Amino acid sequence: MNYTKDILEGKDLRDLFLEEDMSKMGLEDFALDLDDFMKKEKKKGKVKETTDPEEFLRRRREKETYKKGEGGYIHPSILIKDKDTGEQLSHDELMDKLTVRPKDILGQNSKMKHSGGEQVIFYNLNLPALEGLLVDEKERKLKTVTTCPYAGACKKLCYAMGGNYIRYDSGSLKPTRVLNYLMNDPDGFKAQLTSEIQRVSKNAAKKDMKVAIRWHDSGDFFKMKYLELAYDVAKATPDVRHYTYTKGITQARKSNAPENFQFAFSYGGKEDTKIDPKKEMFSDIVPKDLHTAISKEGTFSNWSSEDLSSLKDQVSKKFGINKDTILTYSEMMKKPEGNERKWNVLVGGGDGDDAATRKDVLGIYLLEH
Repeated sequence: MNYTKDILEGKDLRDLFLEEDMSKMGLEDFALDLDDFMKKEKKKGKVKETTDPEEFLRRRREKETYKKGEGGYIHPSILIKDKDTGEQLSHDELMDKLTVRPKDILGQNSKMKHSGGEQVIFYNLNLPALEGLLVDEKERKLKTVTTCPYAGACKKLCYAMGGNYIRYDSGSLKPTRVLNYLMNDPDGFKAQLTSEIQRVSKNAAKKDMKVAIRWHDSGDFFKMKYLELAYDVAKATPDVRHYTYTKGITQARKSNAPENFQFAFSYGGKEDTKIDPKKEMFSDIVPKDLHTAISKEGTFSNWSSEDLSSLKDQVSKKFGINKDTILTYSEMMKKPEGNERKWNVLVGGGDGDDAATRKDVLGIYLLEH
């Protein structure tokens, strides 16, 4: 299938993916916010380097500026041309910066590095969370694309709008470049990603190891065409396990996933009621106040057996599941993988992502942190 012709030539981009034209709105509003931020920094006697702009970005979140048409999520430093003066990039300079093709689409965050034990090597690819800036290279315009169209309550808990994703510019620059690559050259994107996966899989095989690919540490399959592209990549790499957490339940069910592609349906979206937690793998959030009331330790390795048992009692009660089916991540890793979905796995800080690739896991319970 020629995605490039389909998306960039055959149909209007806006009809397929895009939400708003950013050339006349959004970017300027963001720049005004950034000007205000930089002025305050100058009054303090300094202009920070990539700045640690958490206070600035937190204000944007509190004002709910991630609504349609109010600009994509982008780290302030990406707009800066001169860090000493705070001079910003022009539209053309910004578009040039965003359309640089990433050397590597795949990456490995800390969770991926903690996954797989000595048998599987995990990699991930990311898109901007919720909404991203996009350059329509054909029209030479800045636009936005909604990357999490099914997001609901999860917006308030989205970890990809905190931590290193806003502390460092690379946390939003690379996903933004990946998005631009995908949207403007889907065929090239697919070819490069397939090649990368084949390369890492070949290297892993030399160590008697397998590879798992997580689609979207942030972002989601925002259109069926993109999901179909992912299936093409999975079919071209049949020895690799592909998986994703998604809130697009209806879209996933309408599609024809290959054997090596697995979904974990995530609660916190617009289609929660369509999830069947008795049959389909799903993920949910264990509220912070529930587990911190038992122990302040973020990693289960520091929990006592009594505290772990108490946590399982509380999770069993809150979510209505049998305590005997609840395992911690480390307990799950000691069990051989079965074919019946029955285990409910608690995943805490420092734990890996293996549960989402297994055929015997039903529920994944992520401790809010």
